[in-house]
Amino acid sequence: MLNNLQKEIVHQIAFEKSAIDAVETYCLFKDILKGIVIIKSSDEEGAVNLYEPFEKIENIEQNLYTPFDKGKVYFFSARTFKTLSLSGVTITCNQRCISFDTQTISYLDRYYKGQEREMPSNIKCVLELMKLRQIGVDNIPYLMENLLLSNRNEESVKDTLLSFEALFYNAKRPIRNKIYIMKTLRNFQRMRKNFEYKRMYYLLYIILMKMSYIQLRHNKKTLEEKMDMMCRYMKEELRTILIAELILAKKYFERGQSFNFFGKVQRGRVDLLETLKNMAWDLYHLRLLEYECVWPTNPYADIFVPYFYTYDKRLLEARECYKLEALAIDKRTRSHYPFYVYENEIVPFVQKLGIGNNREKRSPLSENEVKKLITKEEELLKGLV
Repeated sequence: MLNNLQKEIVHQIAFEKSAIDAVETYCLFKDILKGIVIIKSSDEEGAVNLYEPFEKIENIEQNLYTPFDKGKVYFFSARTFKTLSLSGVTITCNQRCISFDTQTISYLDRYYKGQEREMPSNIKCVLELMKLRQIGVDNIPYLMENLLLSNRNEESVKDTLLSFEALFYNAKRPIRNKIYIMKTLRNFQRMRKNFEYKRMYYLLYIILMKMSYIQLRHNKKTLEEKMDMMCRYMKEELRTILIAELILAKKYFERGQSFNFFGKVQRGRVDLLETLKNMAWDLYHLRLLEYECVWPTNPYADIFVPYFYTYDKRLLEARECYKLEALAIDKRTRSHYPFYVYENEIVPFVQKLGIGNNREKRSPLSENEVKKLITKEEELLKGLV
């Protein structure tokens, strides 16, 4: 875990106005930041274009999401600056991987089976992505959404993944594909027994319920009053301050239902809880990208760059709240520290509680505590239906 001094330095680097300033700050404190990798969003000269591998695919940025704001980044680490001092250029070994949401994978399943009706007009963009062998494909987000909380859809998931693998390898290795899918599902069954993989989803569901309750029940209150309720809830009930979700809450409280991500959140809807559960999965995918940055499977990779492909326009709207100005990774502990583009907008609301903008986190809620909070918030929302 980063100490307070390291956090202050990394925060300064994350929000430096120029790449040159960020480089100078890093060089000044590089000994203190030993073992820490920083990925900083920047569109200045010399930045790595994260969309360069896909430049031949038309309008790919409309649906392919990278968590870094400008789609271009600088990498800061002891290794990159050592090569810079020796050769005048920074050389970083980075691994890249794409995941697809459930809707996109279902399109691919239907495409493989010849059911091409009602396909998006640019479905071939996805097929082009799959031909880029230098970019890996990650099925974990799809498995998380469809099997993490229940295995009742396992046969359907298996069938869909077989279609996906057949498309990926042009139907050339059916036996190996089946073996790979069976191994993947066995490994995932072990993962789903661990509550830690479920914790973030449940927290997002709880937070969405609380946002919705505040907006529907207290719609006459001011933005400041709503944000005060949201911040206090995170501090006192969740025992953690989640910056990205506070940014999301602020945008929602400001715009109401004109914020299309929350367009289905209305009084009187009998499917409100189911709607919020689905929305929680959307946000879960955005959050998962941050965690994936920490876990390259290539042992020689300095960093891991994940991408997420979706046709969901509502999710693409919500992703604005999750765009990263920078991400710091402590390679020794595998912990990460995100810095969001819009986080300064919520600093006054957090500081009002006397806790500062320090991503306060106490001992996490136990599984039983999480379940009790879910029941409590569901009952509150049911009272509005």
